[in-house]
Amino acid sequence: MVGVKELADIRLLREFSPVYRKQLARMTREQHYQSGDCIFREGQSERQIYIVAEGQVVLEIRVPQLGTVQVHRVGHGSLLGWSPILGHGTMTATARALTDCRLIVLDADEVRALAERDARFGMEFFRTLSTALAERLRATRLQLPDPRMRQTLGLCEGAD
Repeated sequence: MVGVKELADIRLLREFSPVYRKQLARMTREQHYQSGDCIFREGQSERQIYIVAEGQVVLEIRVPQLGTVQVHRVGHGSLLGWSPILGHGTMTATARALTDCRLIVLDADEVRALAERDARFGMEFFRTLSTALAERLRATRLQLPDPRMRQTLGLCEGAD
């Protein structure tokens, strides 16, 4: 279990009420990865979501005719693997540890069940998730400066 104080120090969870951080803390566990380890693969079915507690992770996607493309790097406090929390357990990218990493792991089904039981928690959690998704989309766009790559990936300026 990860301590409530550590969760409060993570920007992603800072706006959560202390009561909800305490509930999340009870659901957490830690997982460690060494540099180069694969955390999850694109297309893989997954039941966990992750928050980076320490280290750096790169996100990669397979692009037809281009191969594997690194689209984003994340570090402390970043959310990884949100597909399972949305009910789509299939991962849309591969996450690989760039450095030794310590991740906070949450079971997506447990978090979703709590959100369904407690609407206020659900609002806080999914507001936080939406903010993280929007930030990731903006940051990913910045990682793709080549207009041909943006077109290949189906991204266009201003799209949300």
